[in-house]
Amino acid sequence: MKGHIQLRWYHFLISWFLCLFTGFIVGIIISVIFGSASEAIEISAAVNGVAMAASAPFIILFCIIVHFSVLKKKRTKDEIHLRVFIIHLIGSILVFIGILFFLEDNRDEIGFYIMALMAGYFTVDSVYFHLSINRKAVNESYENTPELELLDSGI
Repeated sequence: MKGHIQLRWYHFLISWFLCLFTGFIVGIIISVIFGSASEAIEISAAVNGVAMAASAPFIILFCIIVHFSVLKKKRTKDEIHLRVFIIHLIGSILVFIGILFFLEDNRDEIGFYIMALMAGYFTVDSVYFHLSINRKAVNESYENTPELELLDSGI
């Protein structure tokens, strides 16, 4: 259907789950490389469990905000990319601040590692969001081009 945006809120939720799965696999690989192969799955599962628990409220709020403020309005792909990125960035910063707030005793020691982990998840999540938008959103510049008539009725 011409002009129909196929991008839905649940595409972002699926991207988030794919990001967590990617983080789980990468966590196992990193654990094996740095010497704790026997506990690689447990360590990766624990890190992803914390990531999931910390970001689950945000992804729910993110999907609601994106659904009503981005997807319900007529926007170009570039506008969707920009708005989704800004909302995602703001939410990630708020989650980071929230985590640091709960870890006030060990903030200096753990803050760098949390920041590095969150930067990794943010990057992977952003890539999955970008791919979903590119795959499911209709580009407005193509939508407004007139249909070509193959047969000219004036001939």
